[in-house]
Amino acid sequence: MKRNRLALCSEIPDHGPGKVPSELKCIPAPDAEGKVRGRDGRSWFFDQPELVLRNSPDRIAIDINHSTDLAAPRGEEAPAAGWINGRELELRDGAIWGKPRWNARGTAAVEGEEYAFISPVFDYDGAGRIVRLVRVSLTNNPNLDLALNAAVLDQDVDDYPPETLTMKNLLKELGLPETAGEAEALVALNSLKTQHQTALNAAQTPDLNKYVPRADYDAMQTRALNAEQSIADKARTDREKAADQELDAAQKAGKITPASREFYRATCMAEGGLEKFRDFLKSAPAIVEPGTTVSDELPTGQKTALNAQQKAVALSLGLSEEQFLKGAKQQ
Repeated sequence: MKRNRLALCSEIPDHGPGKVPSELKCIPAPDAEGKVRGRDGRSWFFDQPELVLRNSPDRIAIDINHSTDLAAPRGEEAPAAGWINGRELELRDGAIWGKPRWNARGTAAVEGEEYAFISPVFDYDGAGRIVRLVRVSLTNNPNLDLALNAAVLDQDVDDYPPETLTMKNLLKELGLPETAGEAEALVALNSLKTQHQTALNAAQTPDLNKYVPRADYDAMQTRALNAEQSIADKARTDREKAADQELDAAQKAGKITPASREFYRATCMAEGGLEKFRDFLKSAPAIVEPGTTVSDELPTGQKTALNAQQKAVALSLGLSEEQFLKGAKQQ
């Protein structure tokens, strides 16, 4: 990346005695070939003005006779005459314009018509394309351009691809103040690289206290489902066995008949039904002589109505007469 000084010159707009211009043409519009040309015959591409607007600093100094570039390196003073807000640069008719904020020194120099020209300092890349406006200078001798466009005024500066972030924006992205230096930026970048690598490693080797392989998870889930089913099947088998034992005892005691066995069995298999049946048996009287063989068929009159004994049974089981009768008919 190269930095050029003094090759271009624009006249300060006519502002009249005792006044200062509110706008300055910082970089002129390019010609038909997309170039701006200096007085020494050299030219630079100026076909991507948006790039210049994006890369230029927030505060652009206005100095006098390029004192920042010529006097300051020799230890001499290089005071500013004013400032241009880089975020307020405008592209108009192909040229870049800035709005100067003159200080007392600049106001006195311009109001007194001490200087007549503006000369920009800009960076350009290896292809000769202007990529950044660095500052502008009040100057008074256009012929000076030829004399000062020597090798000393075309110097290498820190290279950066024109489409990437400027240092200021990079610091902002890293969460660092604008005053941070290169060393601090490198520390922040290395920290990000370390965090990135740590994240990659974590993704490849996850914490086994928090994650398990999918295949193991699926196997564990299948095992759990099988275990739940086995437990449920065993519980049902145990309930059926217990119900049959209670039914056998109740039938032997003459408290139920073979015809109603399946009805009572269905009751026992319901949630809490076995406990209700046991409570019922405690107070239920024998309805047939113990050991007597009874037909599986209900008496004719009992298919549509319940006798007192059946009503007592239904009440003990928490069933309505209709529910009891329906269950009996299904047997």
